[in-house]
Amino acid sequence: MDNKLLDLLSEEIRETKNLTVAVRDEVLEVRKLAEAAMITANAAWEEVGNSKRQVDAAWELVVLTRNEISRPLWKKWFGLN
Repeated sequence: MDNKLLDLLSEEIRETKNLTVAVRDEVLEVRKLAEAAMITANAAWEEVGNSKRQVDAAWELVVLTRNEISRPLWKKWFGLN
């Protein structure tokens, strides 16, 4: 009976070890996917910053153009405000 019990416990330990290794492998794969997603997110964040700068520059151009249009022509000729 002791031999059967030891065999049963050994089998349970082997199965537990195999499950542990499988879980460890899955965790590593998920970490790799998370790192790849983080790289993509950082790239997207940088692109958002670049787009924001472009939008700010475009808006500044709109404001400057609006101010130039609202100035009377004779003031432009003489360089007055």
